[in-house]
Amino acid sequence: MSEFLYKVDILSQNRSALFKELNNRLYKNFIKVIVNDDKDVLTMFVDDVISELCDDVDVHDLTCVDKLYIMLILRTYNVGPSITFVCETDEEDEQKKAIKINCNLDIIKILQQLEQLEITHRFEISNDNIQVFGSLPKRFFYETSDELISDCVDSIIFNNKEVSLLHLDLDQKIEIVNSLPSFVLPEIYKYIATQDDILKETPLVVINTDKNIKTNKDIFISIANGSIPEIIKLFFRVSLKDFYVNEYNLIKKFKFNYTHLQEITPAELNLYIDVIKEDMDREKKEQEKQEQSSNQERLPPPVQSGRGTT
Repeated sequence: MSEFLYKVDILSQNRSALFKELNNRLYKNFIKVIVNDDKDVLTMFVDDVISELCDDVDVHDLTCVDKLYIMLILRTYNVGPSITFVCETDEEDEQKKAIKINCNLDIIKILQQLEQLEITHRFEISNDNIQVFGSLPKRFFYETSDELISDCVDSIIFNNKEVSLLHLDLDQKIEIVNSLPSFVLPEIYKYIATQDDILKETPLVVINTDKNIKTNKDIFISIANGSIPEIIKLFFRVSLKDFYVNEYNLIKKFKFNYTHLQEITPAELNLYIDVIKEDMDREKKEQEKQEQSSNQERLPPPVQSGRGTT
C-alpha cells in the first residue's frame, strides 16, 4: 500500500470499504459544481468522486443515505470535523444592520446520528412466483413518484432467473417495475413512506444558539425532497475566491509547487497556511524585540540630578 487509506462504513451493506484521500483538485471542482447549482451535475459528480476514491464499491448500489454518510466522512477526514457558519440574528446594531454570530456544527455528531438511524436500508417483497429485492433510492432528485419507486428496485427473481436493475437508466427501470404484479408497487411505496417518516422524526442538523436567527435551527432530511444534497452542499461550500487566493500566495510568495498543492488534501493545505502564519508571527515578534533592544542601546544616559557647587 503506497498511499493513505481509511475505512468508511457502507451503512446499507453492513460493511466497510477503503477510501483514498479527497485532494484539492476534486475539492475545488466540487465547489465549482456547487456554485453552478445544476442538480444533475451535482448527482453525477458525487457518484464520480466516490467511484474515484474507492475501488471496492459499486456506486449504483449505494443509497442516497449511503452517499450522504460517505460525503460527510470525506469532509471530516480531508477538510475538517467541524464547520462554522455566520448567521444573521433578529437583533440589529446601531446602524440598523442585522447582528451576525458564529455558529459551529460538529460533523462527528451528525455522522453518529446517521449511524444510529433505525431505518431499514433494504427490503424484499415476494410471493410464490416472484421475489423483488430493493433498497432506499439511489439518487438525490426525482421528478415523479414512478422514478422514485423504480429506483428502489435492485433485482428481480422470476422463474429462477435473476434480473439486475442496478445499472439500468431510470426509463428502463420504470418499464420493468411497471410490469410487476400489482401487489408489488404499493408495498414499495409503503416501505419508502415508512423510512421517510423515520428520517423526519429527528433533525439531522441542529444549530445550538440562544439567539433568534434568520434560518431554521433544525434541519431535517427526506428521501425525496432534495434535502440530502442540500446538506452535502452546506458542508462543502466555501469561497472559491479564498481558495484561489491561498493557492496564489503559496505558489507566488512561498514557492510551492502547483501540482503538489492539487494532490494534497484541503486539511493539509490549511495546515501549511497555519504553519506559515505562525512562523511569520514568530519572526515579527523577534524582529520587534530586536528593534526595541536596539533602540534602548541608542538612548543617551539619564541626566544625574543634584545640587551644584560654588
